[in-house]
Amino acid sequence: MKFLFTLQQNVKEVDVDPTLSHDALKDVLVKQYGYKDGTYKFIFKGKVIGNTTAPLQGIPEGSKIFLYIKASESAPAESKPAEAKPAPQPQPVQAPPRPAPLPAQPAPQPVPRPSPIPPQFQQNQPRPQPANDLQQLEESVIKPLHLREIYDPANEITNNMELTCEVSEILRRNPLATSVFLKQEQLSQPVYLANSAHVVFNIASMLGVPLHDLTMPESDFDAELEQLSRQQKEKYDALVKDFEQQKEKVLESLINNDFDSVKARAELESH
Repeated sequence: MKFLFTLQQNVKEVDVDPTLSHDALKDVLVKQYGYKDGTYKFIFKGKVIGNTTAPLQGIPEGSKIFLYIKASESAPAESKPAEAKPAPQPQPVQAPPRPAPLPAQPAPQPVPRPSPIPPQFQQNQPRPQPANDLQQLEESVIKPLHLREIYDPANEITNNMELTCEVSEILRRNPLATSVFLKQEQLSQPVYLANSAHVVFNIASMLGVPLHDLTMPESDFDAELEQLSRQQKEKYDALVKDFEQQKEKVLESLINNDFDSVKARAELESH
């Protein structure tokens, strides 16, 4: 069966037996298709597959499989045998000095109890929980996983494929958040997703979401309203009651003031 293997945007059609084990599949890719040796992970629709079993079994022919390859560390160079040195001459054994008397032991002190570790420095913090709207997605996925630092202009998404896969898996479990997240990134192209089109393409491909389904005109007022979370929509509806003729201004003012209703109202009343 033929599959499309993708490594750093390079797509290669591979004809391979889908019942091969993880290691056997890796061996075929290295020896027959020229991929480098290393630790292999196979990703299909945002999920790592077949770490111990046949990765391709049950996957439709022609599917796109993402490759993540961690290069093997080079073996250390063999050291040259050291030249033989003459055996040292025996030295006369001296009697060890007499031990000095032990000092008086101080009274035992109470052992201080360790202070609690601040949450931001604790290890093994829980993974972010699934999100149902864009605002929760920002709080539970983007900030905890430090996407702003990882996807800065100095980096490439392919250098962070494991994390991208993790984000894809979170989104895959939350269909309501997926389209909102991808549409938002497609339009806004924020700094932390410097190469936004590249990132959206990879995440959408992992999730199996056609990019043409994500098309949304930036000027579409109704589409912008659809992106609001429930809390944001409630704030918008409350303000629109007092500024019914300025619906677009209300939304613009809320966005400009991070959905602070008091500041947005003051801004609207000043005009």
